[in-house]
Amino acid sequence: MKYKSKHRSKLIAAGLTAICLLATPLISSVASANHVVSARHVNAIQTKQAKSIEAGVKMGRLTPREARELRKEQYEITSLERKMRRDGALNAQELEDLFKRLQFSQNHINKMLRNDISTHAVQDHH
Repeated sequence: MKYKSKHRSKLIAAGLTAICLLATPLISSVASANHVVSARHVNAIQTKQAKSIEAGVKMGRLTPREARELRKEQYEITSLERKMRRDGALNAQELEDLFKRLQFSQNHINKMLRNDISTHAVQDHH
């Protein structure tokens, strides 16, 4: 039984590392060239962040409250993007603002995924 728990912990850790590695390079590379990128990059980052949140839920690394908080953050970014697009396009300043918010959101997702609160916390101690 201890083997299964230990093996499961290693799998969760590996999955968590993979999630964090997926989005971080994309955000930093896009943010450094934010005047050249299109809104497709914004959408790609948002999609990766949504997948990270869902993977965290499935792995038990995010509690329902944490997941709601992170999803609300994503919704606020999407709403802001829609408002910015009302004139037809995103300008360089708007893209920069969105990338900063997405970076903050990614850091928040990573922090929540790495905290010691999980839906499996009670089960792991037995």
